Formats: sequence, C-alpha cells, structure tokens
Amino acid sequence: MKKLLENIDVLLEDSFDASDVPSDFYMVFYLDPGRKSDRLEQLAKGKLEGVKGISGSSMIVIDFLPNGRNAILKMDGDTVVKRNPISRVMYSNHHYLMSNDMFAIRRLFNVSATDPSSARASAIITILHDFTREYKNDYHSREGKVAFYVKTEMWRIKKELKKESEPVNSVREMAKLIHRVTEYLSASKGGLDFDVRDWEKHLHKAIKDIGRDYAKEAEWILKDETLIVPKGSTLMIGLSNYTDKVEALYQEWKELKGSSKGPEDIDSDRMLQLASHKYWFEKREAMDAAIDDYGLDRRYRIRFVDIESIKRAQEKVRGW
Repeated sequence: MKKLLENIDVLLEDSFDASDVPSDFYMVFYLDPGRKSDRLEQLAKGKLEGVKGISGSSMIVIDFLPNGRNAILKMDGDTVVKRNPISRVMYSNHHYLMSNDMFAIRRLFNVSATDPSSARASAIITILHDFTREYKNDYHSREGKVAFYVKTEMWRIKKELKKESEPVNSVREMAKLIHRVTEYLSASKGGLDFDVRDWEKHLHKAIKDIGRDYAKEAEWILKDETLIVPKGSTLMIGLSNYTDKVEALYQEWKELKGSSKGPEDIDSDRMLQLASHKYWFEKREAMDAAIDDYGLDRRYRIRFVDIESIKRAQEKVRGW
C-alpha cells in the first residue's frame, strides 16, 4: 500500500510551473499534399490526433526535420499549456521517468509495442544495453563479467521479461525483476554475484545517463495524445533547394500558366530556366493547392523553408 501511495503521489505531482513554460513549442511531422489525409483535415480544424509529444526546443527542427518529415508547427507556449493537458518530461527525476509503468521512459525510447509486457520488456532491454556499453571493454571486474553475459543472453532475457505482467514503477522494482529473470546466469555462468542492490545501483546510473542524453529534446507529453493548436501559429513547410530566386521563378511560372503567352513570346534562355525547375514548381503547386483547399492560410502563418539548409545545419551539429 505504501508503494502504491508513493506512485500515486508521483503521478499527481506537477511537472512544471509558469517559469518552465517555453516561449514557443515545436512539432515536426510529415505533410503530404498529394492526397487527402487526416493530418490536413486536422490542421484545418486546429486539433491534431495521435500526437504523443511536442518540444520546447527549436533544436528538434535540426534533429528530426529532414528524416522523413517536411513540416514544422511553431506555437505560443502559454497558449498551448492553457489549452492542452500536458506534462513536462522531467529528465533528471527517476521517479517521474519510471512512474506509470515506465511511461515516460517508453516515450523517450519511442517504444512502438502496444502490448504492455512487450513495451515494458523493450524499454528494459534498452536500459540494459546502456549498462552493457558502460562495461564493454571490462572483462575482469564483477560488473564487466555481468555485462558480458547479459549482452550475450539479451534475447533470452527479453523473452523472459515479456512473460511478466506486473507493471514496473520504480528503479527498485526494475532491479528486482531483472535479478529474477537473470538468476539462471549465476548458476550457468560461474556463480556471478550480483544482487538486487547491485542492479539498483547500476540501473540508477543508467536512468540518469539516459535522462541526460535525452534532455536536449525538451519534450512535453500530451496526456490524451491530442494537440489543440492555437490559431495564428506558424506552419513551416520544407522544400528542397528553396531560395528567394526559385520562389521568384515559381511566381513567374504561375503567371505564365495563367496568361495567353506561348513559348515563342518568352526568351529561350528564360524558358529553359523555367523548364529546368518544372518538377519543383509542380511540388510547390500541389502544396499551395492543399493550403487553399483546407484554408490553412486562414488559420496559420505559412512559411516555406529550405530542407537542404537544415540538412547542412544537422551535419554541422553532428560533426559529419
């Protein structure tokens, strides 16, 4: 009963106050203008479904935009908090990260399994990988030996973890579970001596390291996976090789399409220049049509950004 009450206290704890709210929130996603999609309809209504989290850091644009995503929402921080049930991920608080059957940890790892036992097992295995990496070149200490055998037996450990149905809400509970499903190592691998307290000590460190590594994402979790987007938010759409020059050419191309001028009325060099961008113009035209069809420009400030510039910034940040 005491443990249950402690867990409830953590779940009811406010994860932020007014000083924690960023000036803006960001969401990065994929927007396909070429077909009817739920995301376009949801954008038009200002209510996005299936959104697990958003970020208080603009760095997620560099981290995630080019990787199969092409759109960014920039939203006023105070308004988002007022209109959405939201929780700030407390990366340095292991009670928060482990509460509600490791909900925040599973979110950080982007665990896709819907079955609770499989989702929990996947999260714990990821944490164990962090532990084994810590001692990957240590073959003499007790920790190094445990890490070596855990790594070689990871498939079996995950199989055993999937059989467990009880939720895990603390580092100690996780330590007990891992100790139980790895007890066979003590008998089969030379009597390794690693008790619950040992596991708890090293798992605390692993959780601390994971929180530190993920903190840059500055994620806030939407408790009902629904985002009410404030009207007047900025919707940025990424296009490859977008520049002011190409934008000017696109506007000229649109004017020519709507005029009675033929190829013979246009300078040949200019015609070749326009023709060389035909594929880009058609992609941009499809995006413009979607914006018009769904009235997105009446709800959002629309901006176009260059995907290639973001890729270069990403490479610079990662030191590639």
